[in-house]
Amino acid sequence: MLQANSPVPLYRQLYRHLRQAIENGEFEVGQRLPSERNLAANHGISRLTARRAFDILKQEGYVRAYQGKGCFVAHSASRIYDGTAVDGFNAATIRRGMTPTSRVLSCSVVPANGEVASHLHIREI
Repeated sequence: MLQANSPVPLYRQLYRHLRQAIENGEFEVGQRLPSERNLAANHGISRLTARRAFDILKQEGYVRAYQGKGCFVAHSASRIYDGTAVDGFNAATIRRGMTPTSRVLSCSVVPANGEVASHLHIREI
């Protein structure tokens, strides 16, 4: 299944395989996925390679990891995005079980030139 001579890195190949299995219902919501150790042994890859695949699945909200227990399917593809709505960053982040945050990097007052002032319906400064 994984191809060592492919231009696609092994962790990406494994990630795609696991994601497709989740999307196809081979792993159900709440089901435990094989451990990094088992995946590494079964596919002839390192545990680090398996971990990188799991990291992407976690980032995308497909799985949740619990220390000492393993990785479990968090959502099916249909629950991540059903195609009927377009979410903003905050809604998508919350739907994946994370907490969105923001941080102001800089703040300043600048004069409005003619074009900007016109769009804002204020006088030019």
